[in-house]
Order: sequence, then C-alpha cells, then structure tokens
Amino acid sequence: MSRIRTVKPELFKHDELFDAEIKHKLPLRIAFVGLFTCCDREGRFKWHPRRLKTDILPYDEVDAEQVFNILAQYGFIKKYEHQGQAYGYIPSWHKHQHINHRESTSILPTPPDLNQTIEVMPSSILNTATVDDHTDPVPITTTTIAPPEIKSSLQVAVNAKPQEVIKTNQPAISLSDNIQQIFNHWKIIMNHPEAKLDLHRTELIKKALNLYDVNLICNAITGCSLTPYNMGNNDRGERYDGLHIILRDANQIDRFIHHYRQPPQPPTSSNLTQTNARNIQLWLTKKQEELKYHASG
Repeated sequence: MSRIRTVKPELFKHDELFDAEIKHKLPLRIAFVGLFTCCDREGRFKWHPRRLKTDILPYDEVDAEQVFNILAQYGFIKKYEHQGQAYGYIPSWHKHQHINHRESTSILPTPPDLNQTIEVMPSSILNTATVDDHTDPVPITTTTIAPPEIKSSLQVAVNAKPQEVIKTNQPAISLSDNIQQIFNHWKIIMNHPEAKLDLHRTELIKKALNLYDVNLICNAITGCSLTPYNMGNNDRGERYDGLHIILRDANQIDRFIHHYRQPPQPPTSSNLTQTNARNIQLWLTKKQEELKYHASG
C-alpha cells in the first residue's frame, strides 16, 4: 500500500547513489525514492521486487531484483529473513522520515540485527519544526537510541555487575511477545492486515504455546498456507485459514507442521477422475448390498 512520504532535496545530489546509477545504468534514485512510499512506519517492506516494481517502476524495462540487490549492495537498503520470508528495510529511515502519529504500527518482523542503532529526531524538533519550500533548512540534531526489543535488557545491564551483563545479552521474551509474534506471522502469511488480536485469538495462541514453541506454531501457520484445500481449492471455493482452524487441537497443528515440511500437491484432473470413480463404485456396491438385504427379507 502506497503512502505519502517526504524527500529531502539533498537526496538528488547524493554522490554515491548517483555514481551507482551511472555505473549500473539502472534507475536507482527513482527506485530508492519510490520505495519510501512502500515502507511501513518503521521503514520495513516485504522483499517482493516484482510486486514492488508495479508501484515504483511500472514503465521501466529493468530487472527489479537487480535494482534492489544493487541498492542493498551499497547499503541504501538491507535484506533480512524471518520464518523463511524475505523482508527489507531502510537503515536511515528514522533520520529522514517524519511519520504521522496516526499511521498504523508495523506488523512486519523486526530486523534481527539488534545491535543496530537508529538515528531519530528529538521529539522537541518533531513537534515544533516545519519545513517547506520557503524556509531555511532547520538544523537537526540526532540522538541514538536502542531498538525497543533490547530496551529492557539494556536497563538491566546498567545496574548489573560485570558478570551479570553476560547473562543479559539476549533480551528476555515474554509470553505476550510470543503471542504477538505468532499473530503478526498469521496476519502476514494469510494476508489479513486489518485483523485484531482479540481475547479469543489470544487464548488460542496461549493454549498452543503450552504444547509447541513459537517456531513450530509459525510453521503450522505457514503449512496451512501451503494446503490447497484451506486456501480455497475446495468444492465451496472458500478459504479456511483462521487461527481457530489452524490451532484447533494438537492433531491439527501436527497436520499443518507436516504440510510445512512436505507441502501437499493440489489435486489434478486425473486424481479427481480416479477419486470420483472410486466414490461411484463404493456407492454402487452399497446399493447392491441394500438390494440383496431387502430381497432376502
């Protein structure tokens, strides 16, 4: 989904970006700027170059995968994976973008590089500074903050003894964090961006976490997305992809984990013909037995 973003004039004079564009003969500048409109409020996006091309470079006859790989090569964007899915983000996002506070929070997974620092504008500047075509550039200072995922562990480390700091290198993950991670994975995989984490869904996930770890549950969700019947390839043409179906019980979760590891093949016309023939034969046999029973009576 495209969004309104801001672009600083200095971007068009970025030497490294311009030199890379000339060297590779690709529209890197317009691709990079266009990508702003495809990022969420954290500067993250799904790594689907072919789909992104339709929004960013619809009329350019270029290899979109090559364009994004070169932008990543020069550090303008970074690619990462989560649960087997590819994503990307713009490292300098918070340095250049002022996001409307009403914009929805990101549902995409956080990049795994938790040691990364993010440059952001202080709230005093965000609340008071305005920039338009007729004002002089506003001097902006930056402050370095840690990503929210490691704030709690850093707070512990401040007051900890040296030997205790080693124990807190990895941030503790709470039950609510696991529930949110699983729910976000389901929203992305099943393409339900407007879905809400209500009490019923929370209880379903919590119950599943009593039996399986986060990765296995996410694998089960992905396995459901690989199951043709659940994705609408059935006689009703309906999708059966709700959490209440995927996490119904242990047998159901095991089934979808198996489908994650060995995705089922959609039924072919020959398979359907064989199945129909077997069903007809079973029906005829049943009818013959019923006739024999009534005749003997």
